[in-house]
This record gives sequence, C-alpha cells and structure tokens, in this order.
Amino acid sequence: MNLVTGVICEQMMASSDEEESHKDSQLNEDWASFQKELQEAFVNYKGDISARVDPYDWADMMATPEMHDFLHRMDVTTDIASDEFFQILDMDGKGQLGFEELCARLLRLRGSRRRVHSALLQKDFVFCSRRERGIVA
Repeated sequence: MNLVTGVICEQMMASSDEEESHKDSQLNEDWASFQKELQEAFVNYKGDISARVDPYDWADMMATPEMHDFLHRMDVTTDIASDEFFQILDMDGKGQLGFEELCARLLRLRGSRRRVHSALLQKDFVFCSRRERGIVA
C-alpha cells in the first residue's frame, strides 16, 4: 500500500512541477508581450526609450486612444484620474518614471480594469508607504 501511495504522490508532484513550469513560461510570455507593446507606445510618445515620464506626460499619454486601448487589452483600469493613476505608479515619490519602472508597475495593475478597488487599494498602500518613509508632506 505504501509503495502505491508513494508512486501516486510522486506522479502528482511531477505533474505539479510541470504545471508550475507552464505557468512560469506563460508569465514570461505575457511580460515580453506587455513590455513590447508598452515600449512602442512609450517611444511613440517620448521618442526615446531612455526618457522619463512625469505626471503631465502620463496625463497626455493616457489621453491618447493608443494608450487607452493598450491599457484595456492589458486589463488595466482607465477609470482613475491620470494624477491619481500616476501616484499609484510613482511608488518612490520621485515624480518621474523610466520605461522599466512604468512597465513593472503597470504589470502590477493587471486585472484592475474589472476591479478598480484593487487599484485604489494600491494607491492607499503607496501613500502609507511614502508616509512611513517620510516622503509625503
């Protein structure tokens, strides 16, 4: 009986490892696709991948149909005012984001299109984090 149980457990664990590996590869594909599309939008707006985005740039970018469509395809909410949205993205409070920061922080907001409250919760978290670090006046 113990041998049969051991074989079954081993097969289940192997199957679980394969599922995890598949999920990891899917996440990597999603990240690459997300990054590629955002890079196109970023370069179209800023002209250079090494440029930085401030709250005014972000407001202008969010106003474009291309960025709006991109955010919808990536399941990121557009139901938040651009200044509040930028506050969520600007976790360190520096007032500017590079491409890599923008990409990582937008990816964190995936799924917020149908659940805006999750984005607003992240805004509160960012505010509390800044306050704890003494960044917020």
